[in-house]
Amino acid sequence: MRTEEFVVNLVTKSNAEAMLITSGEYEYGIDELQQAKLSTGESEKISTPYIKESPVNMECKLEKIVEIGEPTNYMIIGEVILFHIDETIYSEGVVDPHKLQSVGRMGNPLYSNVNDIFKMERP
Repeated sequence: MRTEEFVVNLVTKSNAEAMLITSGEYEYGIDELQQAKLSTGESEKISTPYIKESPVNMECKLEKIVEIGEPTNYMIIGEVILFHIDETIYSEGVVDPHKLQSVGRMGNPLYSNVNDIFKMERP
């Protein structure tokens, strides 16, 4: 909120456990990235670093913060101003979802592997 910048780092099968470690509750001053053995790279357009172990990073500028519910939760809306994409998952102008192996949060302690990928086209 203070810097009005942030990075969205995609979670994949290979970095899911590290993501879980970073979401723990730590005392002030404890570096959760160090706890998870993650490293950072220097962003090009903003001051916030990105996580190197993520194959897709989105440098973002804050657009809006929406308060939701009781107790208050926040929905953060931002504009993506730069993508970092690992070339091993990128070909012909698109990210290959089979190579990405992204992970989605289902709620509470449940997550899913995005592996049931299918194509649909408009008639």
